[in-house]
Amino acid sequence: MHQDLTTWLQWFSNQEDLSSFSQPYFYPAWEHLPHEAKLPHADVISERLETLMALLRWQSDPENQAAPVIVTTIQALMQRTFEPDDLQGRVRTLKVGDIIDPLDLVEWLEDQAYEPEAKVTQKGEIALRGGILDVFPLSSPWPVRLEFFGDELESIRYFQPESQLTRDRVEKIELTPGGEFGIIKQQIEKNEKAGNSMLISFSNILDYLPRDACILDTEPLALQEAAEHYMEQIPEDDPYFMDWHGLLKRLNDGDFKRAELKEADEGGSFIEDSPEPMSMDQGMELHPDLESMELYRPLGDRRPEAHIAEK
Repeated sequence: MHQDLTTWLQWFSNQEDLSSFSQPYFYPAWEHLPHEAKLPHADVISERLETLMALLRWQSDPENQAAPVIVTTIQALMQRTFEPDDLQGRVRTLKVGDIIDPLDLVEWLEDQAYEPEAKVTQKGEIALRGGILDVFPLSSPWPVRLEFFGDELESIRYFQPESQLTRDRVEKIELTPGGEFGIIKQQIEKNEKAGNSMLISFSNILDYLPRDACILDTEPLALQEAAEHYMEQIPEDDPYFMDWHGLLKRLNDGDFKRAELKEADEGGSFIEDSPEPMSMDQGMELHPDLESMELYRPLGDRRPEAHIAEK
């Protein structure tokens, strides 16, 4: 779905003005449950944080940015994450010329779940050698090399993790947390050890969406079955998850515009407004004559042939 949506938007966007095209973001689910004693892969957390940060940036300046398009799963919707204010407080922007003690920065990065290593090769790692601090932010495609003269940040450059050779020089860099699930788990365990019976407040991705966001559900019955099957694997009142009924209540209580993409009885697909109380303010049921959605699936990097598009 994520790849298909990317291709569709590319063709429907103004090809001469690529700035009008907003690359869809994928918000994946953790591939492990909390009781499995495994942390999600760094790439999974990276995509989750990239999506959340894109939503925060857009809400801070919606007039000058295209609204993000998000593709996710029902499992990811049920999983908790940082509250928006908490995530924003865990983000740090560094600029060339900033005055900062490198050791203080290392301490802050470790608090954000970055792992000290002799050499940075993977996301979420840091390495300090004299006045040079290498960091691989989870939201960055490349690690960055911060060069200090005393406490002054003299340069910021991307570098190749394999060869360690520097690439482009930049004027500023955004450092996001080096983890998500691990930080949440530490907070919950610390709260339990302190004997605090009050639950720590967490969010899910719905709290990052604007109130009038449009949500398209694909195959609602299949989504419900997947959610119920997922909940069977999760202990009751697990703090890492929002249960299916809680998620539905959250969707119903919001002002989201909702529609459903279903398979028609005679084959093909159609889009309709969600039934009450999740219906859109205005809308109409659409029944395009589609024998199969596969017929209209994007064909890689090239535009479909005209006779296919017109069928």
